[in-house]
Amino acid sequence: MVNATATLLQGTDESIYLTFLNKLQSPVYNKIVLVLIVIFLGFLIGRVVGKLTQNFLHSFHLNKIIQSAGIKITIEEIVGIDVTLIIYLITILYVLRLLHITKIVLFALFGVFGFFLIIFFLLGAKDMFLNIIAGMLVNRRGRLKPNDLVKVGDIKGQILKLGIFETRIKTKENDVIIIPNTTLIGERVTLLREH
Repeated sequence: MVNATATLLQGTDESIYLTFLNKLQSPVYNKIVLVLIVIFLGFLIGRVVGKLTQNFLHSFHLNKIIQSAGIKITIEEIVGIDVTLIIYLITILYVLRLLHITKIVLFALFGVFGFFLIIFFLLGAKDMFLNIIAGMLVNRRGRLKPNDLVKVGDIKGQILKLGIFETRIKTKENDVIIIPNTTLIGERVTLLREH
């Protein structure tokens, strides 16, 4: 009785083991393992290469050079993050290619990207069109001309240029202030002296 039970259990263990081995050899399982390995390695490589790029740029003191020119950005970090994100993107595209769903996802991504691009363009164009209309109104009225001394809000200075989008005013301290034309229409403008 004990031998029959042991034989039955041994046969069950072997069949479970064979079933497990068969599942390991299935193409779907192999593809899932391959995808996970590629994702892991791609993201690991992206992170390491991004940090190495950042450290390489830091060795040239790039941030100090750029900040001494008066630009307040941290270029080392930006480039490092960009390199990391590009490697992440390449990894994701490769994984999609492995899964044979590249075209569908790319079309969907381009559709979403295009939608947001159009929205951003329309939001930016709104201000641009308002400034153009305001610029035409300011030029049509003819009240303001270059070299006039004006006060717009808290800004006081001489008009250097009346442009389509903006007006440039030079202050007493020789600073050039750029004012959107919509501000000239929306705020109180005092003409102090004509030239």
